Amino acid sequence: MSTPLNGLLDRGLAAALPAAARFAFAYPEYGTWEPMRVIRAMRADNWLAHHGDRRDATGRAIEAGMLEAFRPDSRDWERRVVESGAALVAQALARLPGARS
Repeated sequence: MSTPLNGLLDRGLAAALPAAARFAFAYPEYGTWEPMRVIRAMRADNWLAHHGDRRDATGRAIEAGMLEAFRPDSRDWERRVVESGAALVAQALARLPGARS
């Protein structure tokens, strides 16, 4: 289950392909921090949603913690994710019918 999402790559691809085209899509997940750190950030965000104020200092700190939990402020982490994602796209394209080896 997920909340409604916008800006997903699969929807853009579906709109660009012929209507009869069939494709499957997978979303890779990239690890960030140890599980308990991520769970603590999610628990704090849940508390904020029910009891806090996203505009005050505590709320802003909790939101920053959630962002860090799922998208670390690390150029090295970003580089590894981009490189891995580009490799996955290249592998997928290489396996398309008619692709040159």
